[in-house]
Amino acid sequence: MPPSNAPIIHIASFVVQHRADALPELDRAVAALDCVELAAREGGRSVLLAESASEGALLDQIDILRQIDGVLAINLVHHHAESETELQQEIADGHPS
Repeated sequence: MPPSNAPIIHIASFVVQHRADALPELDRAVAALDCVELAAREGGRSVLLAESASEGALLDQIDILRQIDGVLAINLVHHHAESETELQQEIADGHPS
């Protein structure tokens, strides 16, 4: 069991619904945010993956994206929090590493 003071990593995915004219600014914002990346895009929807050290930092990232003109909605799809120690452990899945 990891120590209770081990850093916690928050991993989230969200769908951003946007107009086509928002893409240049959205892409610039994603590039400027250290731990946010584009996972998929189709039409007026982009799926983003984010990682942070706190829930508050995730919300700050969402707030930055929400302020972009042409962003219509941001929906959190998944949020997972786990200690950094646990995330570094190798999973015994029967596959060679």
